[in-house]
Amino acid sequence: MGLPLADESFGTPGRIDVLIGASLFPHLLLPRVVSSNSSAPPAVQTVLGYVIMGSVPTLPARRNKTSLACCSYIPRPSDINSLESALKQFWQIDEAPVTRSTSKSFDELECEHFYAATTERDPNTGRYTVALPFHSDVFSLGNSVDVAKKRFFSLERKLESAPELRAAYNDVIREYIEKGYLSLVSPDIFNDSLSDYVIPHHAVSSPYHALRTVQQLVEDDGHIFPLARAVASDSLYMDDIVFSELSDSRAIQVANELILLFKGGCQNN
Repeated sequence: MGLPLADESFGTPGRIDVLIGASLFPHLLLPRVVSSNSSAPPAVQTVLGYVIMGSVPTLPARRNKTSLACCSYIPRPSDINSLESALKQFWQIDEAPVTRSTSKSFDELECEHFYAATTERDPNTGRYTVALPFHSDVFSLGNSVDVAKKRFFSLERKLESAPELRAAYNDVIREYIEKGYLSLVSPDIFNDSLSDYVIPHHAVSSPYHALRTVQQLVEDDGHIFPLARAVASDSLYMDDIVFSELSDSRAIQVANELILLFKGGCQNN
């Protein structure tokens, strides 16, 4: 077809330059296909250049006839000097960034400073107590008690119409009370509604506090559980940890360390 092949001696055994898996190959294809009038396979355009794909005749076998699928790399003129150059160009275009910027916004830095200055850990239970940062003066939030009451009664109506959800919710709240996570507030909060801010209860905690406290737990106790430290630092998303190991025994060992590490943050469990 008049197209120069990248490897004129592709039929001779030699060193393999690169292997591209089937999961990646479809993403390399471009729309142009150059066909000939003969039985030769077509040349298919890819982000790396043209490749020859298709069936070609082979020498007849002793028993059965076989066919081979021929795939040759033909670089674009700008990359014809080096296969390595073409591959480098592909990865530069297609590769997603693997690092995130370490710079933080002013608000992020303020939250970090506030967390470091206000977070406390009980030496007996290992539990962390965190404070909520406010972007401005807390008094500018206004009367929050009435809003919290409305949210509470709205949640009660929702639970009344879903018995299974009500039972599960009650079990969680009962567990919080038994473990000391919940306590009664002073009745004075309802008399002076502007002196405190009442947050309506939600089923999900603050993502920032949850992830930041896990990070703090790893910093505090990670040296005791080195396997769990590596996984908790790199494989945590919200409240899920996803990781893999090459052996069952290793996976069990890491899982046990993770359990012990996170129990250290609430030793009264």
